[in-house]
Amino acid sequence: MEKVLLQFGKHKTPLGLSYTASLKQDIKLIPARLLECVKHRCYVFRGVLHGTMLKNQAFYFISVGTLLERAERVYQASIKVINKDAVGNKGTDGNFFDFYHWAALLRSVSAFEIYRQIYFDQVTPKQVTQLLIFNKQMPRSLICCVSELIPLISEMKNQQSKEIERLLGKLKASLDYSDIDEVFEQGLEEFIESFLEHINHVADEFSSAYLIPLAVA
Repeated sequence: MEKVLLQFGKHKTPLGLSYTASLKQDIKLIPARLLECVKHRCYVFRGVLHGTMLKNQAFYFISVGTLLERAERVYQASIKVINKDAVGNKGTDGNFFDFYHWAALLRSVSAFEIYRQIYFDQVTPKQVTQLLIFNKQMPRSLICCVSELIPLISEMKNQQSKEIERLLGKLKASLDYSDIDEVFEQGLEEFIESFLEHINHVADEFSSAYLIPLAVA
């Protein structure tokens, strides 16, 4: 991780400059302080983006990229937690699970306090999954990401965007008419892998429609 941050610090962006300055203050010796600095700068960037930027093509591109990456990263992290939880335990369908893995997943997507507000009780795999997939008020939930992508694509329509709208429409419909019991009957890992396949297909179509085609890149 330090190598990645050092490389990032070479770029003369506000965050890169801030990281370079933090090195001189030996913040790198305290990882928690460094990560808090990065998180704070990201919050500032998001605030400026949504509070001051013109709602034009550039804004829509940034927003689509954010939502696609958010959906993918959240569920890649979920698969890692599921795999860890299954080692030595009964897994998500059994009576035993690793509280710390699931709590860490919630914290990694800034959802731990939201979880406490909604459920008030012990962290369980089923409730965490319900929150991260089906809760429309949760900014990083699967259904929220897909729902926000649809109007953004509508704002960026071109001759190649129809397939993206179709894929997102099918994905949203499948979520609207599913529930948490169906997810666990199918298998949580299988459900997430299927979602990742679909969202990556959307990302590929987006690249083909608006950016350099993948075959050329």
